[in-house]
Amino acid sequence: MGKGGRTPCYNVMVKIGLIYPPSNCRHQEAFPLPNISLPVLADFLRRAGHEVLFFDLDIPFIKALRTAQLSSEIPGLTGYETVPAYLRDRLPADRAEGLSAFQKWLRASLALEKCDLYGITLRDVKEDLFILNSAALIAREIKKRFAAPVVLGGEFDYWEAWKFRVILRRYPVFDYAIWGDAEIPLLRLVEHLGRRKAEPAQAFARRGSAVIEYGGMEPPPKICTTADYAGYPLEAYRVGIDAISERYDLPPGLACPLRGRAAAARPRLSVLYRFENTCRGRCAFCAKGDRPASSRPKSAEAIVADLLDLKERGVTDIIFINPNFNNDYDFASRLCDRMIEAGLGLQWSDSANARELDAQLLRKMRRAGAIKLAFGMETASRRLLKYIRKGVTPERLAGLLRDSSRLGIWNHIDIIGGMPTETAEDIQETVRFIRGNAKHIDKSSLNEFTLLPPSPFYRRAEAFGIRPHRISHALSVLRRESYATFDETEGLRWPQKSVQIWESCRDVTEAIAESSLFWTLDLQHNHLLMQLYAALGHSRKPLIRRIFQRCVRRFKPYYSNEAAHVRFNKHHHFHRDTLAHPFYNFTVSRGRE
Repeated sequence: MGKGGRTPCYNVMVKIGLIYPPSNCRHQEAFPLPNISLPVLADFLRRAGHEVLFFDLDIPFIKALRTAQLSSEIPGLTGYETVPAYLRDRLPADRAEGLSAFQKWLRASLALEKCDLYGITLRDVKEDLFILNSAALIAREIKKRFAAPVVLGGEFDYWEAWKFRVILRRYPVFDYAIWGDAEIPLLRLVEHLGRRKAEPAQAFARRGSAVIEYGGMEPPPKICTTADYAGYPLEAYRVGIDAISERYDLPPGLACPLRGRAAAARPRLSVLYRFENTCRGRCAFCAKGDRPASSRPKSAEAIVADLLDLKERGVTDIIFINPNFNNDYDFASRLCDRMIEAGLGLQWSDSANARELDAQLLRKMRRAGAIKLAFGMETASRRLLKYIRKGVTPERLAGLLRDSSRLGIWNHIDIIGGMPTETAEDIQETVRFIRGNAKHIDKSSLNEFTLLPPSPFYRRAEAFGIRPHRISHALSVLRRESYATFDETEGLRWPQKSVQIWESCRDVTEAIAESSLFWTLDLQHNHLLMQLYAALGHSRKPLIRRIFQRCVRRFKPYYSNEAAHVRFNKHHHFHRDTLAHPFYNFTVSRGRE
């Protein structure tokens, strides 16, 4: 709101400041990536005639930690009660000291310009309350300086939108919240504040102690929105071999040859980009498995034009975040042709759809710049693959991994432990697959099975032999998603199933530990991988793999988890507490209710 609680009246053009607050997960990766949410929103708003400015506080926050301007553990910023009390001046002075120090740093670092509206993205709020609490302190500064409205956006989908109602009630510095794909809801909110006829959609608004909900939604855009990085502080994200050497403790005998190669000597800049919004798969466990399978990619020519523009801005590597690069075989083949013809020279990674892939397309993808592909394998059990509607067989997956590896492409597989109806034999099929294909698997990610309310598993539970209990919301915004406990109709009840999920993850984890790069179970190390491929190329993948393994063993986290990381690398046997450690991307259930 404006001063006195009045909504400001805008002209046709609105000036919007998009803010990426500090995040608290720098123990996970050596170097951060630019946030893609802000450039995607900027493109949509700029096309509608509005002015957009970027304010990225993540890099300044990391520098402040590393130079000891801030403590690595800021009391109160990860708690559920402290910041809301601080915002209302109800926190005792001794408990507010850490927050006051952080607020002082924000005041010095937040080089904001006056805007009509400020938007803050909460990309990581599902993992840690730190980013929500830091966003609230940023909003507090905005209110003090400019008395301008603040809108919050995040990854919450439609079944989780209620969490924003909780946030707006608890944090009086936020005026609005939008959820889901934010482009149209934010534009509708901007037009609503500008006294146009449009009404907000997919939004909450705070009115004193009450929260108003706006429903309704227009059809999505016909094409996927472009990420417009113009004005984004990209240079702050450029990484050179010296920084790689420092973070991974490269010995001179290895760092010097890499530095001497022209491709590696040049500091590299990686950014996120997407050209596809939907997945054509119908996986039963997926929250989007019952949504229409229609795809809406940009044209191949438009994608290449975007990539050429990014190259002009100094970008060297693209991390695609599509559901799959090859949702459609012919489209992916045509896109590769256009990328090759344009001579992009950009390295890239993306997810791969095993149903729409063969050796010929893999060769094209490599020529077009692919250095890493992630395969959503989920399980190697033939029965479970059919049960979850994956549409592939273990033999096909093994063949694609082999063909990709022989081309020098880095292979990543995603696995889910503890699927409904999973048996000991199903688990062993996955274990045997991992061990039998170890030389073609470079990285593995393992997640516990979670029953999500929008998934086919939940919506048609009886057909899949599942009996859901109730949806648990746990600690409000702290959980990744709302989930449901369940019984198997002809199998385990929940107390036993929760143990079986843990046991499944344990057995698969042990197989990964014995067979491949266990130290990369969660971490991506994107910058290291891009640097190694730039210096050595696909043909020297065995050497890249050996260097990568050596480097990640010596990787030094930014803070807080370094001791645990070193301790785990020295004693990398499996134990129950390991699964709950934030170093990994899953926390296994222990009979949770």
